[in-house]
Amino acid sequence: MPAPEPEPIIEPEPVVVEPEVDVTEQARERAAVAGLLPFAQDLAALRTNDTLDRLDQSGDITGAVEGEAPVVERSLITSRAGSGSAGINTAELSRGTGGQGLAGRATTQIESPIESFGPAGGEVERAGASDLRSRSREEIELVFDRNKGAIFALYNRALRQNPALVGKVVLELTIEPDGRVSDCIVVSSELGDPELERRLLQRVLLFQFEAKDVERITTTKPIDFFPA
Repeated sequence: MPAPEPEPIIEPEPVVVEPEVDVTEQARERAAVAGLLPFAQDLAALRTNDTLDRLDQSGDITGAVEGEAPVVERSLITSRAGSGSAGINTAELSRGTGGQGLAGRATTQIESPIESFGPAGGEVERAGASDLRSRSREEIELVFDRNKGAIFALYNRALRQNPALVGKVVLELTIEPDGRVSDCIVVSSELGDPELERRLLQRVLLFQFEAKDVERITTTKPIDFFPA
């Protein structure tokens, strides 16, 4: 007899085990999300309000720029002929305050000391008898006026150390035909500040006049120093 056929082996189907769901953890996550939602909404509202505030401020700035420009009144340093001479008197200081600024801010300028140049005085001494012409007083005044800023800086520095520094200085300078100042001395001074006078002489020796076919001359120059 033929051997009986073996019965087929039926393998059991694999059982899928689903992970246990932690109900407690899910509840905590839902509670956390629900609790953070109001905070997220509040944060979004704050950001929106901040943006609107910035837009409002931008609108104010635009209005200030596009509106009328503020009028600035200012009295400029003036050059006027001295009494009975062609001297330059810078007796007024530029002062004033700006108009309305952004956010209502106002700026006040600090007054600064100034000096007054008197006319070159005295008789002009010539080197010797010559047919050459001399330099005009207007030319001397112009060169001193161009160097007024440098002289002002020296006085301003000394004034910080001595706020009561006031007075007149009379200089005597010799100008060569090539335009350089070959000598400069203090004839008289009311300042009582030897260091300032020394620096002043050094500065005047650096002045450069126009080179001309003229005689060497020696002249005096008064300078009044006073705070504004």
